[in-house]
Amino acid sequence: MAQPRNPPPRERGDSTLLAGRYRYEGELGRGASGRVLALTDRGGAARVAKLLDAHAGARAQWELDALLAVESPHLVRAVELLRAVDALPAPFSIPRGGWVLVETRAPGERSDRVLAELTDLERRAERIADAARGVARGLAALHAHGLSHGDVKPENVLLEGTHATLIDLGAAAPFGRLESVSGTLAFLAPEAREGERSVATDLYALGATLLAWATGIEPHPEQPLPSWLPTPLASLVRALLDERVADRPRDAAAVLTALGEPPRAAGALASFAPPRPVGIGDAIDKLVRLLDEHGWAVIVGPDGSGRARLAEEGARALQRREARAGHEVPTLVRTSDAPVAPEASSVIVLEGT
Repeated sequence: MAQPRNPPPRERGDSTLLAGRYRYEGELGRGASGRVLALTDRGGAARVAKLLDAHAGARAQWELDALLAVESPHLVRAVELLRAVDALPAPFSIPRGGWVLVETRAPGERSDRVLAELTDLERRAERIADAARGVARGLAALHAHGLSHGDVKPENVLLEGTHATLIDLGAAAPFGRLESVSGTLAFLAPEAREGERSVATDLYALGATLLAWATGIEPHPEQPLPSWLPTPLASLVRALLDERVADRPRDAAAVLTALGEPPRAAGALASFAPPRPVGIGDAIDKLVRLLDEHGWAVIVGPDGSGRARLAEEGARALQRREARAGHEVPTLVRTSDAPVAPEASSVIVLEGT
């Protein structure tokens, strides 16, 4: 792993490469916070770049930290945060100082489009229930960390087979009352329209999403449910869309129970990421000190001992520190090349035992 000190998104030759390693594949549209691009990294992995304005650095750093803290196979994962020191030309068209949050690209297609193509109504009902389980699992992970997604809707759910991924944390926020209202109006609970963020507001949005999946149109609480929707699923939708917070399911685990998950499995979702091994915080601090003092460090241990995780956490710590200090944010590069590229001034070497 290498941690270059020079500014990352400065193009060298190929204008379709970002930071010399992310190839532009196309525009995916706009998320809650700005343009979203499709990228491919040097290893061929699919990535997404969310572009934020120069003044949105604090928000970009917050979203990076949130994505790194909350782990779920039903949520996207942050890769790194970049900042454009110089304006970048088309196809990126990033202004000077603009922020680029690189994330994993979730597999699948937009849920509303996938489900609309299913003409077998029994199969469609099954797929709606599968998608709801995936979204509930993603929400459970966020809620366990005190975060509200804030923009649950069909466009923000990708489906591949029976697997659902909840994307776009651009409107996410801690539980509480916000000064301004964000999200998509048709999916906002009554209290969310007044700035409230809670477990209940996300679950209301999930209910509106289920209704949109079932009807194929923008949801409205008074809409009748299709007759082909199984009674348990229809009852869940009505409960999620109840105007009274107290009458909605209490949490995502309760939603999963209503969808047929065993109560024990549903309740287990209250925890998000496994706790860090004892002492990893001290190890991260030591790793950062070594990189500051010497520009390199060696992590020794057998396979499965957490070497790669420690290296990644150390690099993230450097990124967060530099971003919060208002400095150029260094870039994390994973490589098996030897020697490491000369522009990499900080190097972490992983060695087996």
